[in-house]
This record gives sequence, C-alpha cells and structure tokens, in this order.
Amino acid sequence: MPGRPRPGAPGGAAPAGAGGGLPDGAAQPGTGQTGAGQTGAGGPGGMFGGGPGTERTGPQVVALLRDAGPARWAAATIGSQGAASMMLAAGGDTAVMAIGGFSGSDPSPTLDQFRQYVANGDIRYFVSGGERGPGGGRGGTGAEITAWVAQHYTATTVDGTTVYDLSAQAH
Repeated sequence: MPGRPRPGAPGGAAPAGAGGGLPDGAAQPGTGQTGAGQTGAGGPGGMFGGGPGTERTGPQVVALLRDAGPARWAAATIGSQGAASMMLAAGGDTAVMAIGGFSGSDPSPTLDQFRQYVANGDIRYFVSGGERGPGGGRGGTGAEITAWVAQHYTATTVDGTTVYDLSAQAH
C-alpha cells in the first residue's frame, strides 16, 4: 500500500515503504492518534491512559522533572513505559528510573537499594501511576517501593497523578 501524502514530498506523496504515513484507522504508536487524525481507542487524555505505550506526561509533571535539581534521577516510576514517556516529554538529559524494568515486576532496584538512593539524594520525585504492562508493579519490589514511599512521604496530585517529593523530609 502506498504511503499517505506527506507535505513537502515530491508530488505530495511518500514512496511506498518510506514511512510516509499510516493507513486510515491505523494507530500512531504512543499517541492515541490514528492515521486519519482521529482519536484511537486509547484516547488523547490522561497521564497514563490508553494502555501500554500510550502513557502521557502532563505539563506540570514535565516542569517538575525539568526543575528537579542535581539529582541523578529526576524521578522514579514503576515500569519502563512510564519512565520513557516522562524522559521523552521532559527532553534534554532528564533521567527517570524505571523501577522493575519493562513490566514493573523485575526485582530491581531492591527496596534497600531504592532507600539508599533516596537517602543519598539521587532521586528527586516518585511518580505513581506508571503501573502498566504484565505484572505492572502490583506485587514484588515495585509494590514494596510504592508502599514505602507512600508511608514515608507526602503525596501531591500533579496533572492527575500522584507525585512524592523525595527531597522533602520523610514523615
């Protein structure tokens, strides 16, 4: 199937196989948008709405990440999909720790390692809500870390998601 017309391409169309667009109804990866510009099943809203790969980072969370200071990681969240979404939205050299790897269920970092990172000032924020994918932080290390953060730090709602400032005094 030939590509969809692309502005600036000779004749207004991209050559077949040149990635010139998506067929009508095909989902644009990570956007919730279809090739015809219609909203896909994931929808355009919400910080982590629409299923794996469609996580969104709101503008206020982006501002926090960009202004996280000298921490090694601007934030930590469960799973790499949410972490990647935040890093892409914040741009530059913003680093976000993906707790539990891709699915959020890997035992890395351990709770003790995470607590040490926090004590060292290596992580500024913990952003709750990235628990997508298989296992999604519902058990294991991701759940332990989430529970520990919730027990020791004050939750704030930013762009509809829960954020903890790990540089604030633990309670």
